[in-house]
Amino acid sequence: MAPERGDDTAFMGKLTAGATHELKNVLAIVGESAGLLEDLLQLPGCREFSHRDRFLKALTSIRDQVRRGTQILTQLNKFAHGADREKASVRLFDLMENLKALSDRFLRQKAVTLDLVPDAKSDVAVETFPVALQRLLFHALMTLVEVLPQGAVVAGEIGRKGTQAVCRLVVQGAPLSDGALQILERFLREDGMRSLLQRLSATAQAARNGLEVCLEIS
Repeated sequence: MAPERGDDTAFMGKLTAGATHELKNVLAIVGESAGLLEDLLQLPGCREFSHRDRFLKALTSIRDQVRRGTQILTQLNKFAHGADREKASVRLFDLMENLKALSDRFLRQKAVTLDLVPDAKSDVAVETFPVALQRLLFHALMTLVEVLPQGAVVAGEIGRKGTQAVCRLVVQGAPLSDGALQILERFLREDGMRSLLQRLSATAQAARNGLEVCLEIS
């Protein structure tokens, strides 16, 4: 029997989810070990140790990185579980939080900041294909980042428009140039993006202040 189209995504999601659990356990042990060493260095007999301050500083750095790594793995685990079912109800703000966390490296490389703007209208859920929607928003964000100058700030907003939920990537400050707007419009006309939008029963448009994606509310 030939595998179904979604099997590869489900397989990768299942293995990734399992691996993130194991890696979080590894980091937990590293964090606990660093904490134990910090406690030992605080004992009276260790206060005269000549490298004590350097060790404490290094252990603080280890604990900070363990915390950062755990946060990243938590978001990667959420992303992996998005493939548990091909279609599911998802909170769009949670999806945007996940996108922000997992896109952080790419954003830092371009010196662009993504700020999420929660409000009373942010608690919107849609019945959709989680992995496909995350893919669409990621490519939209990366395309937008490419046309922005270093230091730019993008606000991620969730709202409602009639019976639709709206995801907006809004550029703060000066409006986009004609050239930047044309790049965004060409991106939305690409066959891959049109196919994704059709699969999600979504619409998207580019404007002087960024990109907007609309989906029917579940």
